[in-house]
Amino acid sequence: MEMYINNQKINFSFTDEKNVLDIVNSIEKWVGKDNNIIAEFNINGKDYYSIEAEDLKKIKPETVNIIKFKVLSVPSYAVAVMLELNNYFTNMKKVFANELTPEKYGMAVNGLQWCKKTFSSVLTVLKLQAEGAFILKDMHEMEVELFRLKNRNEKNCSDVMQKLIKVLMEKMHFFCIKINIKILEKNLQSLSLNNIPEVAEDSYKLLDMTEDILVRAAEKMQSGKDAEALGLIRDIMELFIIFSHLADKIIKIKGSDPFTLQEGNGSFKDFNSKLVAVLKTVESALKENDFVQLSDIIEYELREYTEKYKSFFQYAGSDKVE
Repeated sequence: MEMYINNQKINFSFTDEKNVLDIVNSIEKWVGKDNNIIAEFNINGKDYYSIEAEDLKKIKPETVNIIKFKVLSVPSYAVAVMLELNNYFTNMKKVFANELTPEKYGMAVNGLQWCKKTFSSVLTVLKLQAEGAFILKDMHEMEVELFRLKNRNEKNCSDVMQKLIKVLMEKMHFFCIKINIKILEKNLQSLSLNNIPEVAEDSYKLLDMTEDILVRAAEKMQSGKDAEALGLIRDIMELFIIFSHLADKIIKIKGSDPFTLQEGNGSFKDFNSKLVAVLKTVESALKENDFVQLSDIIEYELREYTEKYKSFFQYAGSDKVE
């Protein structure tokens, strides 16, 4: 049996693995020592993104010629899953724009089961099981509602599902920032010269998510939902502080400042000083309950800093930049 991890052939000694589940578990323990996780794997040319343990037990090692594993760091895995989940629910809104057919129903049920399992795995690796339990509960309730709508064949089932998906997506977006903070903290702890490209790519994707969160936070304040926005704003501030620490550490490791390589930018030190001043203004506005100023800062100024950081991480992760 040939085995590959991220297209690199490996020699792995097995002891008493009786089936493919045992093999996968052994590899998972091995890569887990370096804070990595199996994202997906391929057996004899067939991809497996999610498979039940009982099915893997049925596959005997002697029937397997080749297994290829895609392994990611825990932060990169979490980023990839959150993007996939967001894409899934965005697509589901389109699916339920019209009548619920048997084909759409099957797709939705299978998709929700995948969402629960995958999101649960992210909560586990980031140690956020308690905090994210309400999202899993909502996913389960949506699944129950799907069964109910199918059995009753209700005419307005598309409208009902659209509303459920909208509510769940909103909760996911706001909880996403807590996940982003955890991911950045892990990347900050493990940052080295070797993994700067991976960390920079993760950070770029997280900043894409952050842009959407900033827009939603501003919308909350503009619609008078100040209480819902307050906790989110504090999380946003924490997120930008970690981005700042991460950028500073990358500069120290690389020995160069990617900010100075971009036309029109000063040094990172200058940029960071301006960001700190903006965050202090946010803190003052929070104390004074000045939601008009908060909305303006979040919608315009922090979005501008988001773009600057995206440019920074794009340069920092590129080996082509001298």
